Amino acid sequence: MQGMLTLIVGPFIGAFAAFMVNRLLDASRGHKDQLVAANLALLTLKNQYNEFLLFRKGFREDVVRSGLAGNEPLWVLVRPSFITFAEYELDTKSLGFLFERTGNRSVLDKIELAQILYRDMVAISKLRTETAASVQKSVRLFVKDNPDASWDSMEHAVGAEIIALMSMIAVGLALRCERDETKYIDAFNELRRALNYHLSLYWADKVKSIFCCSRRSYESKLLNLNTPKKSFLLTELPAMPRNLAAEIEKVPLATD
Repeated sequence: MQGMLTLIVGPFIGAFAAFMVNRLLDASRGHKDQLVAANLALLTLKNQYNEFLLFRKGFREDVVRSGLAGNEPLWVLVRPSFITFAEYELDTKSLGFLFERTGNRSVLDKIELAQILYRDMVAISKLRTETAASVQKSVRLFVKDNPDASWDSMEHAVGAEIIALMSMIAVGLALRCERDETKYIDAFNELRRALNYHLSLYWADKVKSIFCCSRRSYESKLLNLNTPKKSFLLTELPAMPRNLAAEIEKVPLATD
């Protein structure tokens, strides 16, 4: 009788054990995949932030470049940019595991805002280059026949609409340089914090915590947002021309 029970029950026990082992292996692989997706997402945000820093440094140094007296109209400050953006895009679908929790929706809002700001920066930089190149060509041809031309006469030759667009671009670029940095930093830090908490809920770590009386942290396995080099800090960059700074002050700060 006992032998018969062994023959009947044994295969079921073996199948169940094999099933559980496969489930645990799948869970382990899934957890590793989540860790990879987490670091790729953080790397994307980090790269976007680094490109912002490069963009800001280039703009702030260009508007006070040698040859400017400091009293030029806004449209004169803007020149074509030859910064090449990689146009990084965050794959939010790969982070779907994180947003299954209602409490992480605020993190999604922050990283979506960072994506919008990054795309916007790339777009306005392209517009700046295209428009400024056209304006420079028009001014160069006009000054060739009118070497003593005033700013007003140049503006008339270029056209009021293009001048207005260039002035708007100058203010738009300056606003982004002044106010967007914290949005990138907040997005990175909030995502990293949420990922660290989520990954720490892995079942294997829960079991280990029973014996070591502490929950494992993934701080050491997640990418960090390093402090920018000194030459890229806003406080180390040249001050903007007074007329451009005055225009920025007129634009109210956005409220979250």
